[in-house]
Amino acid sequence: MAEWWEYVLALSPSVVILGLYLASYLIGKRRNKAFALEMLSKIAVPLNDFCDSFEKVTQEKERYQLVCRPTKEAPMRTMVVLGIPLGRPFIIAFIWDKIKKNKDKYTLSANLRLRPPFSIEILSKKRKKVLKGDQEYFMELKEIPTTGWLNEYFIIKTSDRRMAIKMLANKELLALLARTREQTLWLSMRDEVKDVGMQFESIFEYEEEQIENTVDLFLKIIDAIPYPKSWKNL
Repeated sequence: MAEWWEYVLALSPSVVILGLYLASYLIGKRRNKAFALEMLSKIAVPLNDFCDSFEKVTQEKERYQLVCRPTKEAPMRTMVVLGIPLGRPFIIAFIWDKIKKNKDKYTLSANLRLRPPFSIEILSKKRKKVLKGDQEYFMELKEIPTTGWLNEYFIIKTSDRRMAIKMLANKELLALLARTREQTLWLSMRDEVKDVGMQFESIFEYEEEQIENTVDLFLKIIDAIPYPKSWKNL
């Protein structure tokens, strides 16, 4: 009776390759889901004080979404966390990501109870591609001249320089941005959302040790918005 390996050798190379690819895809898909769920659970911890509850994680392709139901006291009406893991199911793409030093990412997005009185974009100089589809809007904004590490790491543009400078004068905000400058890819707050998207969106590279700092940065920006006094009475 033939051994099992003799049956394997009798198969055509294409069938063997297909089998290996399918196995690596299924293993990678399982690993991606486990990693994404773990990532989202860790991000949810520093958000507990602002969320009454979290909805069940939903998945669309290789993106995993966690919706927060904010407390009545929270400054946001809705909040969404999106986990974007690397393409582990696709071994060649995953290896290429590693070669290019791409990392797992996550986004924090919110619609605020009180709309922002101005727009500001803080964009990492190493990841300009997050602007895809937004070039025209970005070009209309006014750039804020910066120095030191801010100038080294970020491009900052706004619809209102006075308000933006006032917000960026917040020492806690600047300290958090400095601490997370390697992980922060994009911070986008808009006074008007025309199509899809939310009023405040952000993208971060995943670094477990920096999760709390990135969440704190996101919340501190909301807290530091310089609303006109008359707005707060609305």
